[in-house]
Amino acid sequence: MEKSPEEFIKDMDAALDRGDFYAAQRISIEAGQLYPEHSDVQKYAYILAPAKVTVKPSDPEQRKNMQASREWIRQNLPTYRHRWIALRSGELVADAASLDELADRLDDTIGLYITVLH
Repeated sequence: MEKSPEEFIKDMDAALDRGDFYAAQRISIEAGQLYPEHSDVQKYAYILAPAKVTVKPSDPEQRKNMQASREWIRQNLPTYRHRWIALRSGELVADAASLDELADRLDDTIGLYITVLH
């Protein structure tokens, strides 16, 4: 029997609560493929998708933005440890205790670096 979108979301939340990001990611990939029209499933699938580096080495502005975000994380890791964060060009856009909460706070995800800090 196929799981419902809600069951997948519950499983992803449980994996994230356990701190098992990779399990949540695997679940989100399966759910995203089965439910391409379900907005909440697709939100999870987008946020939990494996990281992709899309910066062109020849684009100095993108390189500068990536470096600024890495520097922000280095400087703020102790304060935001175990928090979900969204950064844009080295600036904190939002932070939250859970992925759901962070996703609810984000309107525009273009150019964001989203991660949980361990």
